[in-house]
Amino acid sequence: MKILVGSNIKFTPNTGVGGHIYEIALRLRKVGHNIDYCFSANHVPLLINIPSYPFFAAVKVKFKEYDVVHFHTADGYIYGLVKNRMFVMTSHGSDAGVLREFKIERRLGHVDNKKEFFYLKMKASQECISVKKADRIIGVSSSTVREISDAYKICKDRLRVIHNGVDSNFFSPKRGVIPELTKLTDPKILMIGNWSWRKGYYYLLKAFSRVLKEIPKAKLVIIGGINRKVMSRYLSSNVRQSIVFYNFAERSTLPKFYNSCDIFVLPSLYEGHPLTILEAMACGKAVVAFAVCGIPETLDEKTGLLVPPRSVKALGDSLVYLLENFEIAEKMGQAGRKKVIEQFTWDRTAEQTLNVYRELLQKNYSN
Repeated sequence: MKILVGSNIKFTPNTGVGGHIYEIALRLRKVGHNIDYCFSANHVPLLINIPSYPFFAAVKVKFKEYDVVHFHTADGYIYGLVKNRMFVMTSHGSDAGVLREFKIERRLGHVDNKKEFFYLKMKASQECISVKKADRIIGVSSSTVREISDAYKICKDRLRVIHNGVDSNFFSPKRGVIPELTKLTDPKILMIGNWSWRKGYYYLLKAFSRVLKEIPKAKLVIIGGINRKVMSRYLSSNVRQSIVFYNFAERSTLPKFYNSCDIFVLPSLYEGHPLTILEAMACGKAVVAFAVCGIPETLDEKTGLLVPPRSVKALGDSLVYLLENFEIAEKMGQAGRKKVIEQFTWDRTAEQTLNVYRELLQKNYSN
């Protein structure tokens, strides 16, 4: 089978969507399928091998060589307008849902970015075109599929749920640590995510201030950049001194970061099916997260603590509880690793994706 995979994310395992594409392509190539990739430059997709072609000409000429065209996120909207092959779209979280959460945060006064508002409206419009034109829509969680079905009135027989996976051999408690962090004997909370309102940093920083009142020596380790305006506005100097920042971490070092901290937190306001939670669980860490979107489809009372969205008190109390109850956190971490090994593997995700392609081709041939 010859498959073209497209996205506005570069072909790298260092990002959530990019990592998903990388892991699936790796496995499909191993079993003999041909995978080509196109990416977006400034959100206008260009085929890698024919950059001199205008995009619409490239679509008409080049896409005819493929059995299936598979776009991740809403960038398939352009192909949807001129599609001439079986078209699959994977949503890693509905843009309509992100727009809804942005509006809530704006009403609360936590964001005020008109450019981002109009950008999100544009992405939701593109998503609408993509899902209406796609032959099959894959959502990375049941929550994502419901969101798309409700927002765009999509017939359920075109929708499929295929969860993300995790490489439990790579993300493992045996993969080492970060020496500079292990030298800090204080309790450590890890958060990984780009500095964005969507990742819930406003609520995390407020909650961590509460944690320090109960556990003054606690440390918050953040990988994902720093917004000094937010820091100076919301945090006192003693709280800032308890936070360790890393702007970026290579994928090869991520298991070491998970292994160097005691628990993992993800206070995101909107997620499809976050890889960071799967990675933390694979490394044997208990997780605290807001109970939003696809997160409860992975995290439960045996593997971590689910918190009501936007509740600073509940988030802070949950972090304190796990830091003060090491044995409970350790048991949750062990249960989490067992769960992802049994239920969330990339091999399973790749096979389910391939089944969607086969289903479409069989349907096409029968017609």
